[in-house]
Amino acid sequence: HSSDFDELKDPERARDELIRISLAYWGWLRAHPKHGAEARKMSLDEIKIHNGRREGWRLVGDVVLTVEDCRKGRIFPDAIATGGWHMDIHDPAGVTNPKGEGRWSKEILPLYTIPYRAIYSKNVPNLLMCGRGISVTHMAHGSTRLMGTVFAVGQAAGTAAALAVAEKLTPRELGRTRIGELQRQLL
Repeated sequence: HSSDFDELKDPERARDELIRISLAYWGWLRAHPKHGAEARKMSLDEIKIHNGRREGWRLVGDVVLTVEDCRKGRIFPDAIATGGWHMDIHDPAGVTNPKGEGRWSKEILPLYTIPYRAIYSKNVPNLLMCGRGISVTHMAHGSTRLMGTVFAVGQAAGTAAALAVAEKLTPRELGRTRIGELQRQLL
């Protein structure tokens, strides 16, 4: 949706706006000159009513993965996952921007790695992060937030947690002393 209001302060408005946009797209598709006849044979069974924020929670690790790391295809020595989805950054004006298609960037990226230091907290000693909450910049998040990457980081966080418990180490200590073992287990 357009960002002319704060969805964190007014989540009901955000939900209503996203439902309105979904129904408008459905109507547009059904009226489409080329695809409308086929679309009219289909039914819209469900529209989710829970907001899925892309960047509601992001924590800071010992390393913050940047867009330049992604653009350069950086390979970190403590790599625990790979990324490479294009830079999917949405237009702040959303789908209501008459000059755009809802995205600012579709920049193609090379493969890059996500460092282990980006999935444990810089200031909470026993916290591993995964999913969309890892330590990345807004722009890098446009590539790391996709499901395949999220799954790989989740597997790394779970494997690291199990290894840290077994070795009685904090996540940071694990990264400093057992990163090779973690990487071997992930492979």
